[in-house]
Amino acid sequence: MTRMILMAVLFMQAFWAGAQVFSSVRLDKDTVLIGDPVTADISITLPRDFTKGYIIFSPYRNITNQQYAADTVTQEKTADLEILDYGTWKADGGADSLEFTESMITIENGIPTVKNKIIFAVYNGGSFMIPAPVVAFGTQTSQAGDSQLLRVLLPARLMNRDTTLFNPIKDIIREKKTMADYLIYLYVLLGLLLMAGLGFYFVKVRKKKEEAEVVLPEVPVPAHIKALNALHTLDRRKLWQQGHIKDYQSALTDIIRTYIEERYGFGAMEMTTDEVASELDKRDVDTNLKVRLREILQVADLVKFARAEPGSDIHQRFMDMAADWVRQTALSTEDAMPSEAKEDSMAQTEDL
Repeated sequence: MTRMILMAVLFMQAFWAGAQVFSSVRLDKDTVLIGDPVTADISITLPRDFTKGYIIFSPYRNITNQQYAADTVTQEKTADLEILDYGTWKADGGADSLEFTESMITIENGIPTVKNKIIFAVYNGGSFMIPAPVVAFGTQTSQAGDSQLLRVLLPARLMNRDTTLFNPIKDIIREKKTMADYLIYLYVLLGLLLMAGLGFYFVKVRKKKEEAEVVLPEVPVPAHIKALNALHTLDRRKLWQQGHIKDYQSALTDIIRTYIEERYGFGAMEMTTDEVASELDKRDVDTNLKVRLREILQVADLVKFARAEPGSDIHQRFMDMAADWVRQTALSTEDAMPSEAKEDSMAQTEDL
């Protein structure tokens, strides 16, 4: 009976071992100097049904210094550890994990096993518990074996308290100022003077330019000049020669009516022919000129409103009569100028 129980216990242990992951680490030395290489012999057992997993290196990047709690001045909190050689594992020095490959795994007593030697170094002093590597597969992680203590010492020459490693803090030695120290102030002053000089120059030049500019008064074009120019333009268009009698007569009378508005100061454009004649009776206009004007306006009214077709000789005759009417009723150039323009003209004449 006892034998059967023992066999059952051994079977359960073997089964449990075949279903779990165990990892362990053994160091080739327990005390080293800063930067000395340390060889770690790593052994990992995997479950029989293991298919895929990873070795996690991140715990090696955050190993606590056990001396830090007692000395936070000279000791660092964690180990400055660097893996120098991954052995048979091909991994980047900055990698946090390494995936298992078939070439890593051997079978020992029917259990998948991974063995390797890695070399690392620690670059700060203290006491560090070097852990076994962590293995992750699926949702499980390995049960690490016992960690091993590693003491990292400073070189003997740094441990000698009589050396001048820690010298007392001395006062800052102030150097005497030289001319070079004041050059920046000189450059700033010269820049300000240059900017002030340029500003004064541009203001002075602009003021002189404004004084030199002479603003000439805008002299309006006399009414008779505008009318004669408009008649000349109409004549060159040759509307009546192309059969556009109505357009020609309308344009001709519009030019005359516009001239009358500007010359005599009443709204001839909105008046009938009789109303225009009545207004001209109140002005000092020669009787023959009024008769000619009435003839031109009445014929144009017949063409526009009654669709009359006057003889071809009338169109050119009316053009000549309109130009002559404008010339004979035109004011002199001086009389046609407004009072402000006359005063400016007289002032300029006196200056000359």
